Amino acid sequence: MFGVVRGGTMKNLNIENANITGGIQDAGGVAGTVFDNGSVENCSVTGAVSGKDYVGGVAGRIGIDNYILENCYAAGAVYGNDCVGGVAGYIYDSSNLNNCVALNPGISGSSNAGRVVGYKTKDYREGINSNVVFNSVIVVGGGMYGMAGGIISAEFVMADGTLGGLFTAEDGWTVQPGKLPGLGAPVDMPAHIR
Repeated sequence: MFGVVRGGTMKNLNIENANITGGIQDAGGVAGTVFDNGSVENCSVTGAVSGKDYVGGVAGRIGIDNYILENCYAAGAVYGNDCVGGVAGYIYDSSNLNNCVALNPGISGSSNAGRVVGYKTKDYREGINSNVVFNSVIVVGGGMYGMAGGIISAEFVMADGTLGGLFTAEDGWTVQPGKLPGLGAPVDMPAHIR
């Protein structure tokens, strides 16, 4: 959707039925790259994202030191070559990915493909907190950086519309059982989850 989030915040955005194709690097459902004190918060993406390297359902690459991706979910297929993730393709150093959900039907790359994050530099556990993944996601080309938090089923996803309490009306989301959380209106459940 956006090439770069630099020094600002991308917040409260639903992107439905996306079909995003990036170039050589940095393709994401919301942003290709997040850096220079940037953040992506309270965003959702349904639909496909593809590119070559650093491809993610929400963000392709999250920059060095203390950048944030939180309270987001992706529910579309993600395809690429290297560093391909359900939510984020590549995360540098001490940047953070918190309270995100990977509901993708499939994630495919030739290397470093992961359910939530494709690849993270330094300690791959640091800064990756309270994220969950759909139990039926298929990952091709995975490495050691799958980094799934909790695992949720289709029944769980459809139960109350909050994805386990991560996306609530108190936080600005519109929720309804049998649908995904949305901003303004709930989002229709993708066929791969129903």
